[in-house]
Amino acid sequence: MKTFYSRLVFLSSLFLFGVANVGAAEYKIGVVNQQIAIDNAQCGKHYQDDMQKEIDSRQEKILEKRDSVKKKYENLQRDKDILTKKELATKEKDLEKAQEDLQKMREKFEMELGNKDQDEHQKVVKLFTKAVENVGKKERYNIILPAGVVFYSGDGVTDITSNITAELNKVYKEQSKK
Repeated sequence: MKTFYSRLVFLSSLFLFGVANVGAAEYKIGVVNQQIAIDNAQCGKHYQDDMQKEIDSRQEKILEKRDSVKKKYENLQRDKDILTKKELATKEKDLEKAQEDLQKMREKFEMELGNKDQDEHQKVVKLFTKAVENVGKKERYNIILPAGVVFYSGDGVTDITSNITAELNKVYKEQSKK
C-alpha cells in the first residue's frame, strides 16, 4: 500500500507539473480524505461494529480461560501443604498446561483477528476505490488525490470527501443486495 501511495504521489506530481506547463487547459482536480470517507460511510461503520463484536466475543473467552487458570493457581497455593508430592506435581503440570493453553489462545486470537481485519479492510478499500472511480467519471474529474499527499491546494482543487462518502454508501448498498 505504501508503494502504491509513493507511485501515486510521483505520478501526481508529474501530472501537476504538466498542468503548469500546459497553462490553457482546464483540469478538474479532487481531493478525498479516505479515512473520513470510510469512517462516515455505512460500510465503514459496519466494518468497525463487526470487528468490535469479534474482539468482545474473543476477549470474553480469553477472560474466562484466564479466570480458570487463576482459580487453579489459587487452589494449588491453598492446597500445596496438604497434597502429596505426586498430587502436587500433577496439579503443577495441569496449571502449567492451562497457562500454555491460555497463551496459545491469545496468540491464535491475535493472528485470526489480524487476518480478519486485513480481509475486511481490503473489502472496504475495494468499495472505496469503486466509489472514487464512479465520482471521478460522473463529475468528470481529471484526477482525484488522497488528501494526505496534498500539502497545498489553490483554486481549482475541490475536497470531494462527502461526495465519495455518499457514493460509497450507494456502492455498499448495491453490493449488499447481491
